[in-house]
Amino acid sequence: MKKILLTILVIFSLVFITGCDNKEQSKINPNTNTLNHKVYKHMKISSDNAGGLINIAYIFDEPSVVGYADDYYKPCLTADFDTVTGKATSVKFYSFFLDYEGSSEWVDKSIEKFNSSTTSYKKDFSNISKGRVSEFVTYFVVDIDPKSYVFNQYIQMLFYEQDIEKYKDEVYYSRLYNYSTKPPVKEGDNYFEETLENLRIEWSDSSIKAY
Repeated sequence: MKKILLTILVIFSLVFITGCDNKEQSKINPNTNTLNHKVYKHMKISSDNAGGLINIAYIFDEPSVVGYADDYYKPCLTADFDTVTGKATSVKFYSFFLDYEGSSEWVDKSIEKFNSSTTSYKKDFSNISKGRVSEFVTYFVVDIDPKSYVFNQYIQMLFYEQDIEKYKDEVYYSRLYNYSTKPPVKEGDNYFEETLENLRIEWSDSSIKAY
């Protein structure tokens, strides 16, 4: 009887250990030691408000979408990825301003506010600079450490491991039970835009411009 019990325990232990190991390795292709899902080289993530992208947007005075004529420019993040690990290797944050006739008043004010900030998260930002999109629109761009905790939680998940299908589920589909009617969503071959976090993500193996 003891031998039978011992045999059952051994079998159970092997199944348990093997099962856990399979779960842990489920995302890794054993033949190539790479992720099982496609990882794109570039992504762009945009929102109507910078607060939807980074949780300390106040250090830039909460930038938001600006428009001139029929053109609109949203605060956005552009990221490059390691296609083997799925991790973001570099991230840039862009914000746009209506500065007419060669002026740079509003972009300068935003940069000045950032420069005077004393938040501890400031160490995750570097190389801030400004530029001009057109005669009427200026912008600043700044590098952010991809490992920083300043990003929206769903964006941070993408930067840790670019799994677009997992992102879609967690940011939108798995949350639908909270709503009696389906919130608006737009989805295409290289983009996904939802209204719960108000984020639009785009992906490509070719470079994606911020504007």
